[in-house]
Amino acid sequence: MKLGIQKKYALTISIFLFIVLSISCWGIISFTSTFTRESIEKQQFAMTEIIARSVDDKLGSWLSILADAGRIVSEDAFHDQVKAQQLVDQISGIRSMFTNGIMLLDDNFAIIAENPYISGRKGKKIPELETFLKTVVTNGLPDISNPYPSANSSAPAIVMAVPISDQKDKLLGFLVGSITLTNDYFIEEIMGFKIGKKGYLYIMSKDRTLILHPDKNRIMKQDVPVGSNKLLDKALLGFEGSGQTINSRGIPQLASFKSLRTVDWVLGCVFPKDEAYKPVYRMRSYLITVSAVIIILSITLVWILTKRITFNLKNLTAQVELIRESPPNSYKISIDSTDEVGLLATSFNDLLEKLGDKENALVKQRDLLEQRTIELEEALEKVNVLSGIIPICAWCKKIRNDSGYWDQLEHYISEHSDADFSHGVCPECYAKQKKEIEDMYE
Repeated sequence: MKLGIQKKYALTISIFLFIVLSISCWGIISFTSTFTRESIEKQQFAMTEIIARSVDDKLGSWLSILADAGRIVSEDAFHDQVKAQQLVDQISGIRSMFTNGIMLLDDNFAIIAENPYISGRKGKKIPELETFLKTVVTNGLPDISNPYPSANSSAPAIVMAVPISDQKDKLLGFLVGSITLTNDYFIEEIMGFKIGKKGYLYIMSKDRTLILHPDKNRIMKQDVPVGSNKLLDKALLGFEGSGQTINSRGIPQLASFKSLRTVDWVLGCVFPKDEAYKPVYRMRSYLITVSAVIIILSITLVWILTKRITFNLKNLTAQVELIRESPPNSYKISIDSTDEVGLLATSFNDLLEKLGDKENALVKQRDLLEQRTIELEEALEKVNVLSGIIPICAWCKKIRNDSGYWDQLEHYISEHSDADFSHGVCPECYAKQKKEIEDMYE
């Protein structure tokens, strides 16, 4: 298929624009999508940090309040159960925080007093707390235990313990406060926090026990095996930040993790990937649509402009085609333009005019040559030219013919040409003959 110059230009520029605009749009879309995705991840992690700080502050404040209460516990309370019970009841103002109760334990981890009072528990040990309390003794500082199932509701609970010593730093016992983590006043910062439609928060201990989770059936279970959620695995090893992952249920997620300071837990903030990156997908679709419209409009504009720019050139080509079919000097190119095409048309007309003049001159020269040729042919028809070596007598001037006979000069020339002779006498011969005649008659 033969393409005109307008189509070649339009097609070349269109391909160039398509490549350039496609690469540019792809770069913009890629950069914008990456930037937006990173912004979403940073915002989610910032939110996770805020919630983790709030949880840390709440746990830290409760531990601090319990430690302040431990300062008023006297040594007598560990030797007098009545005083011990009165003391525990006296600090019951903080019972609203410690929903599972407050207890005073001796250095053997046995109950001396508690609030609320439960009959038959005094003097008994709590095996679940022995390991934790031994750690408190070793560190000598107030501490928070790992979560454990509450005896009353099987809900996750923790205890905070403050070691009590006498003036000689001898351990007397512990002031312990227990908290049920599923109570509203604790989880309102976590479970009540809305993240889109399907996002949620959860807390997991470093031993992979789910402490808090929207699915209550998973609480206090270790149902996330190693390798099922690679980003969570990194978080349990100390990673803090955001990233894409697939959870243990096979759902792609945007997850952010932050380790708590007061306890050995990890706060996770997860958002289904489709929902988290919905603004990115929406923006990408918008940019792709806009880019496609820009490319189509650009290519359309190229075709219109190239058609307009090459109009005079196509007009010139069409008129040149007509010249081949027209008599000489009977057609001139007419282009209403002051650009290069108009200048070309003017120069072409001048060239045609000069070529016409030269053609006329050549025609005249041809006619004259034809006339001269005719005249020459006519002259040649009348002339029979002698050629070669003519044998002539040096004395009598006779010429030997082809038969070997000697002919008179007049006869030989008459035979071999179209010339005729008329006889006369030249002045020299006349004078010579006259003298001979005169001498004869003397």
